[in-house]
Amino acid sequence: MPARPWLAVVAAVLFFGTWGVTGVDPGTLETAQVVDVNARLQVVVLNVGREAGVRIGMPFLVLRGDRLIGRVRVVEVRRQVCGARIEEVDKGVTLAAGDAARVARSSSR
Repeated sequence: MPARPWLAVVAAVLFFGTWGVTGVDPGTLETAQVVDVNARLQVVVLNVGREAGVRIGMPFLVLRGDRLIGRVRVVEVRRQVCGARIEEVDKGVTLAAGDAARVARSSSR
């Protein structure tokens, strides 16, 4: 069995999950957006990818308005989108399409 069996699942979420996502502008490392969430698999799709400089392992903070609500870490990168595993979410909060995301700096939270 592969060491990271969820990686194939993330690839599938990126492939199939972004089919229904239209009209989403590409983001930047500072102005990314959650465009799809699979809560059962604990993965999100962000509207930033290789073209914006995203790399596997890169951490992102997820915000709703000005409030920090969670953290995700990139596990798969495509040209304009990436898949990230949900690492932490505030109690009582569910990540959703439309939440903002920005790359986490070492001094963040």
